[in-house]
Amino acid sequence: MSNTSESKPAPRILIVDDDGDVLEVMSKVLELNGYKPIRATDGKQGLEALRTQKIDLILLDLMMPVMDGFETLDMIQKQSGMKGVPVIVLSARGEKDSVVKALKQGAVDYVHKGTDPDELLARVHVHLTIQQWRQKAMHEYGELIKKEMQEKYRIF
Repeated sequence: MSNTSESKPAPRILIVDDDGDVLEVMSKVLELNGYKPIRATDGKQGLEALRTQKIDLILLDLMMPVMDGFETLDMIQKQSGMKGVPVIVLSARGEKDSVVKALKQGAVDYVHKGTDPDELLARVHVHLTIQQWRQKAMHEYGELIKKEMQEKYRIF
């Protein structure tokens, strides 16, 4: 299920998790399937990566030192430049409260650690596709508004 083409760069996936083994395995799975993984071991590193690099999607652990996943998600939602980046929460926690809280805070999905890699890849692909459609729709909407303004006010 490779997602790269010669004309497009590989989608950049930020993985934020304090478990080195999880980072290693997820990075390898993503890389083998055409994605460019970027690693962060805590929320602060993740936010720094978002500020300095173009990120297409975030895989975010909830239970981390320094800044947990809920805090990190909250910070992402408060930053205008980061808000549109889809966040899939990864957690060993499966309590309904955690799932609901993460989704209410802006996560687009919630995946339990240990989920089959094919399922995780499918979810990543779906959310990247939705994001691409959203960006295309916003661009087309902007062009439509621009055209209407040009016609209405005779701006050329």
